[in-house]
Amino acid sequence: MPQRPGSRTTTGIGGSNPGNGSGGSSSSAPSSGNLDGSCPSNPTPKFSHQLSSKNQKKKKKNSIEVKIVNGQIILCVTRDDMPFFIDEMTARKKIYHAPDFGVALPDNLDLEYVKSLSTKDHLEYLSDPDILPQKCVGEYMKKLGQHLLDPTTEIKVVTLGGNGATKGWNEPISATHAFNSGTGNDAFFADDGFKFHTGMNLNDGQQIDLEDNNNIL
Repeated sequence: MPQRPGSRTTTGIGGSNPGNGSGGSSSSAPSSGNLDGSCPSNPTPKFSHQLSSKNQKKKKKNSIEVKIVNGQIILCVTRDDMPFFIDEMTARKKIYHAPDFGVALPDNLDLEYVKSLSTKDHLEYLSDPDILPQKCVGEYMKKLGQHLLDPTTEIKVVTLGGNGATKGWNEPISATHAFNSGTGNDAFFADDGFKFHTGMNLNDGQQIDLEDNNNIL
């Protein structure tokens, strides 16, 4: 498992391929530097109805790779030939959702304090390895990868923030959701490069909104 210079090894990501079932905002996905292999930096989604009958006969690729881009760990997950990018920085920012995916947080991580911080202070606090070890972040990323590769997880092109007009939000974001009705967990990826935005457990109202309106929040 590669590690960033001067950083701890991300043991939470290493090990067996999560896709085999063993083990596991704006975001910072690979904006520069090349992700070699099968994960293009500007992917175009291809759903089954967009593929020719000849291509549909080919076995679609499912894989998971760990990259280091600009000194940051990136998890590149390919599901049915569609690449998704989970970056370390965004996973840190959204770590308070990690327990939804079965990841235990450090006892000294005060979530109430985190929620009281500004965006800048929030990330600075969570960047402290004594507060949030890299191993914990890696475990959250691995669980998100497992979630994506779970065959019971449904990939849906929907929106985030469609109900925001009444709350003074901006226009909804068009995006891709990976939702599992069995666990209630959802991972949200912005359509601009399939970059990870957040991953959490949806409450009953959010699940209904997703099912009926192709939207959450």
